Amino acid sequence: MANNFVQFSERLAVLTEDEADWIVALSELGRVGPEDQAHFDGESSPTTEIGRIALELWGEDLGHVYIQAKNGREDPGAEHHVWFSSDEANDPYDVARVVQVFFRKFRSDGNELFALTWSNSCSKPRLGEFGGGAVIVTKDAIETFTAFEWVEKKRQEHDRRDTPP
Repeated sequence: MANNFVQFSERLAVLTEDEADWIVALSELGRVGPEDQAHFDGESSPTTEIGRIALELWGEDLGHVYIQAKNGREDPGAEHHVWFSSDEANDPYDVARVVQVFFRKFRSDGNELFALTWSNSCSKPRLGEFGGGAVIVTKDAIETFTAFEWVEKKRQEHDRRDTPP
């Protein structure tokens, strides 16, 4: 049996402490979901703004989304950041959605960009089990690409060159 992994490590910098705490709280709601009494009525009805946002982001998956996000800063006087990481199976697209919601709520007048790259690996050398990708996030768009998509595009370009007119 082989284990598959999604790995990444990236931070969203230049935050206030309240902004960093908000991102971490939203990220945690993806995992906890409606059982979080502070944001839900004990069922699926959100009672706070962050509960409503979490429900809109993940819908039926709420409570099954795992985002590892930690609030931190380099030095006591430095600005806060949130560190997103995965050493097992987190979904980079879930992180992208959290960051986009953050940009829309806290940076609606800005033109900020967040980039995250990830790797896909396997505990055994199996065909098709290694790759990765990248995601770029702004308040207006989330763009992703994977290594597999890039390879397929290049194969198609190659095939068109080798096909006589």
